[in-house]
Parts: sequence; C-alpha cells; structure tokens
Amino acid sequence: MPASLAAKPALFLDRDGVIMDDVPYLSSVSGIKLKPLIEELMAFCVEKGFWVFVVTNQSGIARGKIKPQELSAIHKEVQKQLLQKNPNARFDEIYFCPHHPEAALEEYRQVCDCRKPKSGLLKMACEAFAVDLTKSIMVGDRDSDMAAGNGLGVDSYQIYENGSEHASSAQATKVFASVRELYEYLQKTL
Repeated sequence: MPASLAAKPALFLDRDGVIMDDVPYLSSVSGIKLKPLIEELMAFCVEKGFWVFVVTNQSGIARGKIKPQELSAIHKEVQKQLLQKNPNARFDEIYFCPHHPEAALEEYRQVCDCRKPKSGLLKMACEAFAVDLTKSIMVGDRDSDMAAGNGLGVDSYQIYENGSEHASSAQATKVFASVRELYEYLQKTL
C-alpha cells in the first residue's frame, strides 16, 4: 500500500445480486441488468470518501462456463453502464475468485483463501489500498458475503429481496429489502 495514501473506509460490494441481477454463469454483456439505484449508492459512498471495491466469486471460470476474457468484458461494461448513470459511480478495483474445489478445469481446482466466505478478496483490497476497516462496509446477498465481511470485522449488510433464493443471513449486521432501502439507510447514518 502506498504510504502517501490516507486510510479511507471501503465499500465492499458483491457483484451478482447487489450491483446487478444474478444471472448464473453470465458470459455476455447483453445479460447485464444493473440493480435500481446501485449507481446512486456507489456515488454517495465515493462522495463520502469511501473506496469502492467489487468482491465476487466467479466459479464459472473454474467450471469452464465463462472465459476470463468474457469476465473482463462484463466488468468493463458494468463500469461503463454505472458511469453513464452517474459519473461518480465508480469502483476502485474488482477482485474476483475464479476457483472452486470441484472445478472442471484443473488449474482452478483448489481450496483457496479468496473464495467467499473467506475474506481473501477483501484482504487483497486492504493490501493494495489504505483501508480503514473500522468504518468499512460489506454488502452482499448471501451468507458467504456476510461471513467474508465478518471475517475482517466490518459491518455486513445483506440485500434480501422478495423472492430471493438465498435465506436471510443471521450473520448480517442488518438486512435490507433492496439497494434503495440500504441507500436510504446510509444517507441517514454516514
């Protein structure tokens, strides 16, 4: 981490189910659908002095369902769409885990420290940027996201939308029905 950077809180965002709709093994930019108000939430946190990091498990690579180049194109398109909606809705970095312990592709078949529920992706961000964990936030839609945030001692907020296939997490600091509800909460508390 560069010594010249002052520590700032981080907003750690899961990708699928938080930034955009969860489309299993998305391999084309045509399937991207941003969640309503995610760009406002991100811009608000940027304006409040937060780093913004995307932390996402992408086992589709390990399973041979998506190529790394396709994932890169999707991430570039997500950033482009966010910036079109709000010029401050940017992320500082994306950290993704391509591994899975039962991967079809041997090069990705491993038990790693970066796959959530472990906190490795968040730790990578903290190693590369000056992060104040005492004010940082993890936002996800699954238990594994909550566990990753809790592993570093940050508040872990769950987006639990009606019809979600994922159960509300007992590990969450607080549960919200939508990105909008979380955004409204943060406007009052940050």
